[in-house]
Amino acid sequence: MSQEDVLDKIDSLVRHIAEHQGMFQERDVVYLVVEAYKVKERDLSGSDASVRDQLTHLAFFRDWIVHTNINNQDWFDRRGELMNPDGLLSDLSSVITNTETRHHIETMWDSFIKSLKKVLQDQGISLRN
Repeated sequence: MSQEDVLDKIDSLVRHIAEHQGMFQERDVVYLVVEAYKVKERDLSGSDASVRDQLTHLAFFRDWIVHTNINNQDWFDRRGELMNPDGLLSDLSSVITNTETRHHIETMWDSFIKSLKKVLQDQGISLRN
């Protein structure tokens, strides 16, 4: 699947949520964060380290969404700085190229954060915003 295909899937998902649900569900948050990370990873030729350097909030949240245990001292030391929803929004906006999709995400951001908190609570993490 190409990078454009993944972006098209993200656009379709967000458009569907905006038109039919009006709010993000937990599964939508997981999908969006993981797929956005995948897009950037492909853009940087599969270099996980480069994605982490350029999009630290997206990488941080992606790691905690998909892993139950992370042995990363840097993440632990920087968790106060990285647990920032505004930083995540900025990182997502830099990956998602469709202006309408970015607008929908920003419009529904409160529901995104509410669902993100639920996902992270399942991992034993509390998100403050």
